[in-house]
Amino acid sequence: MLGCASGPDPVAYKNRVFYEGEAGADVDLKKLLEKPWPPLDWSARSGRQHEGIEIMQGVARISRPADWVIRRGSIRPEGRFIEYVSPRQVVFSVYERLESPTDPWSIVLERYQADTREQGGEFLGPAVPHATFNSSSRAFDVRRGVPVGKEPLVSFSREYVARSAHRIVLVQIVRPREDYGEAEEELLRIVQSMIVL
Repeated sequence: MLGCASGPDPVAYKNRVFYEGEAGADVDLKKLLEKPWPPLDWSARSGRQHEGIEIMQGVARISRPADWVIRRGSIRPEGRFIEYVSPRQVVFSVYERLESPTDPWSIVLERYQADTREQGGEFLGPAVPHATFNSSSRAFDVRRGVPVGKEPLVSFSREYVARSAHRIVLVQIVRPREDYGEAEEELLRIVQSMIVL
């Protein structure tokens, strides 16, 4: 009887088909998706504390507000991502894109734009060159309608396609209105401090 309740052999967890390592009731997302990176700890003018962390087992390093909560994420090699929720009505996500960092910008952006349109996103303007701490990026403003009730719920996002010498990531900052509200300072800090590994 006791043998039946002991759970799977530890080697079973190496089988990613059944033991994914994604969000679940028994998974500590903070331990799974984050590792402290103290050089990026910071105190904002508003008094909010930022924690320096490495995310998704070495995809990037960021300085994020201490009161953000991980909503969901994955460390699956072909689909690593992390999604945070801010108490200031912002969802912040980082997705590792499965693309070659040696491809020219035109190819990378063409794929990203096709994916975004396929998912119902509407671009509000052309790409704007941008940079994080160590990477080159292109910023886009995107509007999406989520079909609910008689009229769609509209969300706005600032999306960065950022590349280092080793990988390409997509950063999404989703909010319910066009402006950033009181989250502006913390979002500026997190984008400026981002190190794509």
